[in-house]
Amino acid sequence: MSEIRPFARSDRDQLTDLVNAHVKAVVPGCSVPVATLLGHMERDPGEYIVDPWVIERETWVAIEKDRLVAGVHLHRYGSDPEVGAGLRNTAGVNWLVCWPVNLDAGRALMRVAVERLDRWTPSTTHVDMSLPAPLVYGIHDAWPHLAILVREAGFSDAEGRTELQFIVGVDRIGIPSERPLEGLTVRRRLHVFGA
Repeated sequence: MSEIRPFARSDRDQLTDLVNAHVKAVVPGCSVPVATLLGHMERDPGEYIVDPWVIERETWVAIEKDRLVAGVHLHRYGSDPEVGAGLRNTAGVNWLVCWPVNLDAGRALMRVAVERLDRWTPSTTHVDMSLPAPLVYGIHDAWPHLAILVREAGFSDAEGRTELQFIVGVDRIGIPSERPLEGLTVRRRLHVFGA
């Protein structure tokens, strides 16, 4: 039986390990420090537009035999006119992590999370799944266990958009030659994480 409760500061190391296991499944070798995760849970400093619209944040965890086995971070968005129409008076799962062998605990945690979202009485609820690491958002195919939890909780991607990202090591990129596909172009741009 899982204990479902609000996040406590003493959970920070185990929650960071669980988040990093999910991050590394998507971007090998990438991880976030404890301070980054805690900072993200309080406020997302890299999100200049959407983050100020968040009026409540809660993180909940599932504990089994003194081990943190799942975590969920929830957002509630304001209803003021400056909040974008797509998020105005909505609430959502900002991210969810769970050890694959602890799906029952993940299910119990998602039940509590959905009940919490419902108590905020939003116009709609959604799942974002943006972990605080580069390129780690959406429900990645490396996380089939999370896709199960999200679907079983009643969320669907039927009306959403699908976004694909392809990542390749720089050492595997060949010398420029003819275009492999007609119309394909490659551009390098500077952004917050570099080129």
